[in-house]
Amino acid sequence: MKGSSEFGRTHRKDMRKIIIILLLLTIGSVAVGAGIVLNAFNGGELSPRMEGRSDIVPYYRGLRELTNMVPLPQGPITKRPGTYYIEDANVITTVRLIPFEYSTTESYVVEVGKEYMRFYLEE
Repeated sequence: MKGSSEFGRTHRKDMRKIIIILLLLTIGSVAVGAGIVLNAFNGGELSPRMEGRSDIVPYYRGLRELTNMVPLPQGPITKRPGTYYIEDANVITTVRLIPFEYSTTESYVVEVGKEYMRFYLEE
């Protein structure tokens, strides 16, 4: 009988230790989750399949949805650039705008229509 009562006490002590450890882990994870600062968004938009995958690094660098913003390689995000009016397109025919990068410092937009091409220098 002595053996069984000692086993019961030891078992209860072990269970108390396990419960205390679980409580500390739970409290610790809540405190850590509340203190996470997200300052890198260079992961861009993540697939819905990535939701809840906190075990991989891109989860902390991505966003569910990124509207009218552009992620920068260094981590932050910025507003997307706007557009501006240059000139009316030739409305007689269907036209197509094609970006053309001549070099790293010089780029153009080519307006191509029926029997004509116009070049616009990007400034």
